[in-house]
Formats: sequence, structure tokens, C-alpha cells
Amino acid sequence: MLYLNTGHAPRQTVQPGPHSGAEGAALLDLVLPTNAERSWAERATGLRVPAQADLAEVESSSRLAVSGQVLTLSTPITYLGPDGTSMVAPLGFVLSPDHLITVRFAEMPVFDLFARRFQGKEYPQGCSTLSNDGE
Repeated sequence: MLYLNTGHAPRQTVQPGPHSGAEGAALLDLVLPTNAERSWAERATGLRVPAQADLAEVESSSRLAVSGQVLTLSTPITYLGPDGTSMVAPLGFVLSPDHLITVRFAEMPVFDLFARRFQGKEYPQGCSTLSNDGE
């Protein structure tokens, strides 16, 4: 599943295609992405989107990479599954001056919470979207 957020409207679910709006998205969130969805996100942003095997790499030296102005980070993350048990899944971030891509292989409520907090707010360039603004 693909979500995108421009920072000016609520998060949108998108289908891969030429006019999806991903090029202007500040945040592109890939949840359980297929190879086709990853490839589409790569074409839309010009960034390499890691596969699950890349994100699950256990060597800590493989978890952080910088190439030009693009930072790629992978990490295991724990979360509570639907039945309340602790689960672990790989999580990836690709950050460039124009895009933040998240790649996750599990539904994680914290991302939905962030999306609700982020939706419809105008953030001046250089302003942190993570600041505590009374919510």
C-alpha cells in the first residue's frame, strides 16, 4: 500500500501511476510494498527504495548509508501486534532534500498517528514537523 502526503492536505492512498502526485509528496509511506510499488516509487522520486531483505540486514554497518544528499537508514522496530504481543519488523527511511520515504513491512499505529498530526498543516521551509505544537 502506498500513502503520500504533500504537507498541505490529509494523507492520501495512491495507486501507482503516472499522475499520482508522488513527485510533489513530502512523505511517501510504503506499507508492505510489492516490488511493483517499490519500483514505481523509485521512478516517481528518483530515489532507491530498499527491499525487505535490504532492511533486514543484521550487520549494523549496513544500516546507515549516505550517497550525495540522500541518507538511507534501516532498523528493526518493535511494535504491538493486533493481539497485544510484541513484534519486530524491519523499517527503512530514505531522506533527501525533497522527499522522506518510509518503507515498512508491518502495520504500525505510530505512523498513522504521525500522519494525522501532519495532515493539513502548513510548515514553513526548515520548520520541524515533529515539534510539539500543543497536540
